Amino acid sequence: MIRNNTTHLFLVLFILFMYACDTTVAQTNDFRLLDQNSDAKHKIRETALNIHTIHCDFIQIKRMHYLDSDLKSSGKFWYYKPDKVRWEYIQPYEYIIILNQEKISLISNNTSNQYDVKNNNMFNQMNELIVDAVSGNIFDNSGYTTNTYESKDLYMVKLQPESPDITKIIQNMELYFDKNSYTLNKLKIIEPNSDYSLIYFSNQILNEVIPENIFIH
Repeated sequence: MIRNNTTHLFLVLFILFMYACDTTVAQTNDFRLLDQNSDAKHKIRETALNIHTIHCDFIQIKRMHYLDSDLKSSGKFWYYKPDKVRWEYIQPYEYIIILNQEKISLISNNTSNQYDVKNNNMFNQMNELIVDAVSGNIFDNSGYTTNTYESKDLYMVKLQPESPDITKIIQNMELYFDKNSYTLNKLKIIEPNSDYSLIYFSNQILNEVIPENIFIH
């Protein structure tokens, strides 16, 4: 059960957000480091400027060293520029996370809890991270040091968090962008204990009309 504690809620939100589906994601040493002023960064930014909404599916796997099997989940994802996000978990449980401007809503078992992002620094940083990751604006987040790599089919942006609060939870993060569309299709999170999480986006529909009530509960 979710307790009325903002630090605990942040951890719950982080765990739910940072799952995924593809355990064959290449490691950093399979990629070639690019110059900080590489064309890839400019194209990812340019693509992000032209994306106003995203609607897609996701599948998730969480790998933890003390579990014999991975934790798997799947659902639907919506993004409405600049700061509205909805994660709707369908399998194996129903759970909804809504980020709407400065509010976070957690909905489960017909119970809804709402929290003010601005009142908690960790929530605020997580909100910015999620929005920046899906929009491609992660290069502009001053809370992370970034390096860009490329393989045959993907660009990978590796982020090192600067915030002491975030480094307690995230060692680093890898965002994978398709080299044809320059859109985010895969995400990897490495935790300080070397556990990791992945998320894979599929069936992406860009710039469709999304009713605003999707982000209201």
